Amino acid sequence: MSKITDLSKGLVTKEQLSALIKGDWPTVRDEMKYTLYDQLLKNGVKPHEAEALITQDWSALGDFGQERLAEALAAQWDLPPELVVALLERDWSTAQEYAQVELTQRLLGGLLNESF
Repeated sequence: MSKITDLSKGLVTKEQLSALIKGDWPTVRDEMKYTLYDQLLKNGVKPHEAEALITQDWSALGDFGQERLAEALAAQWDLPPELVVALLERDWSTAQEYAQVELTQRLLGGLLNESF
């Protein structure tokens, strides 16, 4: 068992391997949840996303995917994430409000930088 756990590079513990050998699937499932959760976090998945994956909360994962997309687009376009979310959701009145605030901030920032 020690050799197998060494070969798995720590992904499988002795307890998990023992449960696998015995066919104790509830224990395997419960034990592996923690290992999977840790591996997901190490690979850049946020805690609430990892929890949704483990519990198979597919509707929440859809929302988290949209959140990730909005964050990526906001960073790419240098816009507030709230503005991007409003655009993705086609909430035009909210998008207009965020766009007005963003434009005002950029104009004021440009004017202040010119005067110094």
